[in-house]
Amino acid sequence: MRKYTFAIFLFYILVFTGCKKELTDSMDISQSEWTMDCIAFGKDKTKVKCKDCLNDNAYILLFENDTTFRLNTSVNLAQGRYHIASPGDFKVSHYGEITEVGGGNDLDKKILENLPLAKSYNVYKNSLLIKTDNCEMTFIKR
Repeated sequence: MRKYTFAIFLFYILVFTGCKKELTDSMDISQSEWTMDCIAFGKDKTKVKCKDCLNDNAYILLFENDTTFRLNTSVNLAQGRYHIASPGDFKVSHYGEITEVGGGNDLDKKILENLPLAKSYNVYKNSLLIKTDNCEMTFIKR
């Protein structure tokens, strides 16, 4: 009976430690390109799918230098400015579309409205989570 109890205990430890997200504070997020995976408002989560995107670089977060980034929408080019005062702190300004091809979607609108409200970020292995007061955007390292 002890063998079974120990085996079950060991199983639970392995499962729960394997599911725990490991926070990585030391990664310089500006040195990587990131692909948007999803955007969430509470329990309402939208998975990013780019099958109908006209822009080949849609939903790819690219830090061009230490103050400028690009995160294009499904059809238009979009860019902005960012500031990281300390690891985890993330402020965005002047973010918007710089071309106007038209034909954007609801996801584009959500990103354009919420990314300028960004306050912080966390990195978990190969994923980046950018947070506002009511929104979380998840990106995967390319």
